[in-house]
Amino acid sequence: FPNTLILVTKSKISVIASQKKANILEPLKTTPGGVPIEIFIHSKDAAKNQRIFEQTIGIIKNSGSRVGVIATDTTSGKLVDEWVAAFAPSKALFKEIDVSSAISKLLSVKEDSEIGYEETAARLCSAAMHSYFVDEMAGIFDEEKSITNDKMAERIAAVLANDKLSTKIFGNVKMFDMVEWSVPPI
Repeated sequence: FPNTLILVTKSKISVIASQKKANILEPLKTTPGGVPIEIFIHSKDAAKNQRIFEQTIGIIKNSGSRVGVIATDTTSGKLVDEWVAAFAPSKALFKEIDVSSAISKLLSVKEDSEIGYEETAARLCSAAMHSYFVDEMAGIFDEEKSITNDKMAERIAAVLANDKLSTKIFGNVKMFDMVEWSVPPI
């Protein structure tokens, strides 16, 4: 969720997000036995946003003097810029702790269904490499031609977008009919 601020404390999770993202997250508020979730709507109203940031800073102050951050995070955007400006006067009150490793370990745990999705993605990548990319690159090398990475990515994307070719290449991959490409080839 880009342009979303998520604050996790011992007692609740607070989220600052656009209306659209808030609508997606709203069902989480009614999870039986779940952690309480508070959602704030970030909008074009600067005064309202400032009040939300002040309230969020208050939540942080009530939670202690240490703040976990993802130290290597270099996000940018309107929400981030506004948050950084709002938090700057209070930042000296807190000790920032890098929680990157802990978040990484937390997110690395996978359910069986997630592992299945990753296996399917790996099979798709392997099939694309063996059924198209290797032969294509061998031909380019044999003919001593050159091609940019972008152009090769476009060629692979065209194959993926072609239903007939995709079915030929990936037809034997389990759950292929459920696949959606989330990022273009790089």
